Amino acid sequence: RLVAAGGDTRSREEQDFTRVMANYEQDISRTRNDGGDRGTSPTRRSPMAAAPSGSPASAGGGGAKGGAIMDMKARQQRCREDLIARMGADTFQTCFDYLSQARAKNMDDQKVKKELEALVGRDVYKEFGFEVDQVVFSTILYP
Repeated sequence: RLVAAGGDTRSREEQDFTRVMANYEQDISRTRNDGGDRGTSPTRRSPMAAAPSGSPASAGGGGAKGGAIMDMKARQQRCREDLIARMGADTFQTCFDYLSQARAKNMDDQKVKKELEALVGRDVYKEFGFEVDQVVFSTILYP
């Protein structure tokens, strides 16, 4: 029974990862193909727009397209700083550099997982790998 439960968790993690990757790919292609200004970001991408006035998320200029990008950059920086505090600067940089190179080369996800686990350890990968990957994608989307 424990094996089945572990398998279910792995399957769920793989499904979540696949879903997130598909969303990132859609966002990237939408950004590249979007020649015109639609006015506002899609609802699913704008949780920061609902932030109360005066909060760090609303400091980038409100609902304007440029403000949303600034909010994402601010969020990216906060996530990066939080991960550095929790993981340590060297470990974060190792993960970030490896994932940046892997995503640029479009490497197979299983190979990325295996090599990253070897670099930083399985526990660190399990605890922080997804969050570091989010920062990498945020860096790709909002350089």
